[in-house]
Amino acid sequence: MTVNDGFRIDPAKFNREMARRGLTGKRLAEISGVDKSTISAIRRGNRPIRPTTQHQLLSVLLSQPLIEGAELLA
Repeated sequence: MTVNDGFRIDPAKFNREMARRGLTGKRLAEISGVDKSTISAIRRGNRPIRPTTQHQLLSVLLSQPLIEGAELLA
């Protein structure tokens, strides 16, 4: 798979969903098994990701409860 074969995640939406769950990049990396530098690059919109990475991140995000008002603190 080349870089061009990857998926791009909208960084604003990704960051918003992390914030709604009270997750930092470090914590998301810990619970998803995705490297912190990859998460950082996704959050900046700098890197397409593999389908497996997309699945890992989406699975973790969807499994985390929403924290009412958490996005206001991000």
